[in-house]
Amino acid sequence: MQAALREAQEETGLTRLQLVKCLGSFKRDLTDIGRDETIVAWFFHLQTNEATAPSWRHFECDSSEGFGPIEFAISWVPLSHIPALGGIDEVMLPELQASMRENTL
Repeated sequence: MQAALREAQEETGLTRLQLVKCLGSFKRDLTDIGRDETIVAWFFHLQTNEATAPSWRHFECDSSEGFGPIEFAISWVPLSHIPALGGIDEVMLPELQASMRENTL
C-alpha cells in the first residue's frame, strides 16, 4: 500500500494522499504489445484534501525505467465525464465508482 502512495505522489506531486481502498488486481500478458513479460496490475482508490488547481503539470524526476524526467498533465474530471482511457487503465472504473459512492472525504 505504501508503494501505491509513493508512486502516486511521484507522478502527481500531491503530498497528502490517503489510501481509501484497494480496488483489485489482475495478471496481464504483454506479448501482444511486444513485451515478453506478464505483469500484475494493482488498482487503488486514493483521495486527498490537498488544495489543487483544476489541472496542473508535474515532472517525475526518478523514472524507474531510467529515463529523464517524465511530464504528466493532470486534471480532475467528474466520474461521469472520464475520457476514454487506453490499455488497462479503465478496467477497474466500476469498482472505483462504487468506492466513490461508499467513501467521501
